[in-house]
Amino acid sequence: MNLTQRVKFFILPIIILTFATAGYLSFQVFRQHQVDYHTHFISHSLYHLHESLQIEDRSNNSQLSTLLNNNEFIRISDEVNWDYLDYSLNPAIYSMIARSVENSATQSIHITNNRGRILLAFDDNDPFSEVQLPPHTEEFVKHALQHFLLTSSFSTVSTLFRDSDGILKIVYARSFSPRLLQHDLRNKTNEYLVAIQVTNLDSFTTFQNQIRHEFGDEVTFSVQPEFFPGSSQIDQTDINVTLSQDKSLIGSMDGGAYFYSVKVPKHLVDKSTTTSFYLAFSSALVMSVVTYLFLLWVIKTQIINPILSLESNVRETTLSGNNKLILLDKNDEVSKLNNAYYHLVSNLDHLASRDVLTDLANRRQFETWLEERLKFVNTVEFKDKKPQDFALLFIDLDKFKQVNDHHGHETGDKLLQIFSKRLTDVVKTSVSSSSIEFSSIARLAGDEFSVALPKINGLDEAEHVAQQIIAMFDGGFEVGGICHDVKASIGIAMYTENMSSASHLLKCADTAMYQAKANGRNRYEVFTKALENQLKLTETIEDTLLEELLENQLELYYMPIFESRSLALVGYETLLRSPTLMAKDIGPETFIQIAESSSLIKKIDLWVIDRSLLEFTQLRDEGFGGYLSVNISSLELKNKEFAPQVALKIKQSGIEPSLIHLEITETKLAAPDADSVLILNQLRDIGIKLVLDDFGTGYTAFNQLVHYPVDCLKIDRSFVDTIEVDHHKKMVEIIITLAKLYGLRVVAEGVENEVQLTYLADQGCQFVQGNLLSHPLPLEQFRDRFIRRVNYSNG
Repeated sequence: MNLTQRVKFFILPIIILTFATAGYLSFQVFRQHQVDYHTHFISHSLYHLHESLQIEDRSNNSQLSTLLNNNEFIRISDEVNWDYLDYSLNPAIYSMIARSVENSATQSIHITNNRGRILLAFDDNDPFSEVQLPPHTEEFVKHALQHFLLTSSFSTVSTLFRDSDGILKIVYARSFSPRLLQHDLRNKTNEYLVAIQVTNLDSFTTFQNQIRHEFGDEVTFSVQPEFFPGSSQIDQTDINVTLSQDKSLIGSMDGGAYFYSVKVPKHLVDKSTTTSFYLAFSSALVMSVVTYLFLLWVIKTQIINPILSLESNVRETTLSGNNKLILLDKNDEVSKLNNAYYHLVSNLDHLASRDVLTDLANRRQFETWLEERLKFVNTVEFKDKKPQDFALLFIDLDKFKQVNDHHGHETGDKLLQIFSKRLTDVVKTSVSSSSIEFSSIARLAGDEFSVALPKINGLDEAEHVAQQIIAMFDGGFEVGGICHDVKASIGIAMYTENMSSASHLLKCADTAMYQAKANGRNRYEVFTKALENQLKLTETIEDTLLEELLENQLELYYMPIFESRSLALVGYETLLRSPTLMAKDIGPETFIQIAESSSLIKKIDLWVIDRSLLEFTQLRDEGFGGYLSVNISSLELKNKEFAPQVALKIKQSGIEPSLIHLEITETKLAAPDADSVLILNQLRDIGIKLVLDDFGTGYTAFNQLVHYPVDCLKIDRSFVDTIEVDHHKKMVEIIITLAKLYGLRVVAEGVENEVQLTYLADQGCQFVQGNLLSHPLPLEQFRDRFIRRVNYSNG
């Protein structure tokens, strides 16, 4: 997917998502605002209803008080015979009541005695119908009469009810005695009357109309009247508005004598926000499209088109080999990229072909040039000319690492630069300068250099050049006023027709260089037939080991380790075997050394650890109780990945780390350095035991014992073989004494007779191994001989 398509397909969804999210969040804020507004509206309306009810209540009580304190009621207070009053005073009373309730919400007035007998009734019912209490008030009147019997003073009680038409009304019951108002109230119990007033509550009707007008006709209202004798004043109330689980708004008002509630369904609450939602959605969509088109236009004109133009120029530059780019004077990113690529292309040949430090040809350039040159050497045109030889010199600086270690890399780099300049001068003065091209002299890597001599007259001329190069180091190599003890080892390979490639020729010269190092350094060696055979053998061994490693054909043999006095089996050492190479009489002492000179040894070490752990687990399941000892290359002490790899493998195997011993050959250890000590400490931190193999044979043995963290020393077989010789016997005693001094265990290898075994045991050497006790055995033979009949000792 190109840049234009990515812009189209990635930016649009991001823009839409951004605006949609913003619109949604805005809508949620607006919706919450609407809910808050509706909540406030209902709450405010309920408070207003409460205040209106208070006003109505006070008005109704005032009207009832005025009515009962009227002269007509006072005149009848002395009358006892109400039948007489029906004929004498009744018309006046009814006329007075009618005047008093005119244009009010009062529906009826009833007067009863304290036993509930109706003495007077004023309502809008049929005048010829039977006189009775207003509908729905009977139970309330009974409660009121009971209440009045229990009180010692006149009082008023009230309650709400809903009539058959669904209209909310309030009924008041008041005890009174116009006659006793001027006398002793203590005797009112048998003399008082009860006035019952029924009044419409217009405030509820007004409230309901207001709520329905705001939300709609689907709003529901409910009231739950309950009679609570006491004052009819609505002085306190509890008003609450909540959002229910179904998102409906519910407002409630607890008036003490009643509980009134209103419910607004969710769809009515959301009705006002629905339009806003669609408006927000449409706006987000429109804004997304507009923003997308605008950004697309900006990106295309300001970024994509300039990049496409740059890409076209780069492609033409690549195809034609000519720089089609021009420097741009703008300060934007695309212009900077263009200019950077311009400079990159301008310097590409230089960067691709030269070593940065020395300005010589680099390895890539040298190998490419060498390959092309050898192809020309094999052409008929070249062969028809005067016969000329082609030689290759492989140069490695001896002791160069010491310069870096002791004087710093800056000094080392300076030495390489000076050597490169002198090398070029020496080569050009030693042979015909016309035959030496830029790519003839190269720095391959680090302190390795190579010189190609394409037109020389035989091996003698190549040897002369090598001698001149070695002579550069006579008396030391001076850098910055300091004379460094650096030398050169050189390998010379003469090209022959049976050399298949440039890499083959380089390998031949490299082999000769290693031969020069092996023969004492500061010299040159020529690649000979013997070295060719050695190279072929090395290549054969490397190929065989790699094939056996990939095919899992390598094998492990088991060398038992015994306690020196009881001869109890305490462990075993695994030894690597190559069936193919051993069939050709090539033993471990040869193929392991070759593996260590290549990258194969790291892979082989990991294979040996894997296989050893696997078979060790199997043997422990079968009853083996000793430890496992595994040989590893000293090169692993430069491998920072080795300790974590070993830790992971041991963890996966489930084996106790203290049962694993790793053996490192003392003769192959370099002088103690921080990296090696760090890796050894990492291995010990895992819980692994470290064994210093072949101890006593290296010139740095005691120095290593001080610096390297080891747990065990293994006496080399060369000392054990000649125990009868006093000098070697003393050496064994010294090693054992040193081990005791440092708290280390000692294993002697190569025990071949009883004399050696007895002497080692008497000297305090704890463990032994050798052919006297057992040869190295394949896994199955080791099982058959030791697993079921040997008493194990904790080693």
